[in-house]
Amino acid sequence: MPMVAWHKPSNVAFTTAFNVTCPDETAQIYRRAYYASVAYQDYNIGRLLVTLEELGAAKETIVVVFGDHGWHLGEQDTWAKMTK
Repeated sequence: MPMVAWHKPSNVAFTTAFNVTCPDETAQIYRRAYYASVAYQDYNIGRLLVTLEELGAAKETIVVVFGDHGWHLGEQDTWAKMTK
């Protein structure tokens, strides 16, 4: 692809060079970190729901969980959120 089609991710500090294949070991580290952050959020949402039940507030409370399009996790060697 021409260089104009590429851009560096602005929201994360990567140690790999730009516009090159990410080594498998590095990709595994990036993916593990992403999955850990998702699992941590899931854990905290569970804590919130349990606490609402314990306080007797679950029936009067609306919990809204929303997200965006997520991250690229190396598909076609694309990382982070931004795609042109």
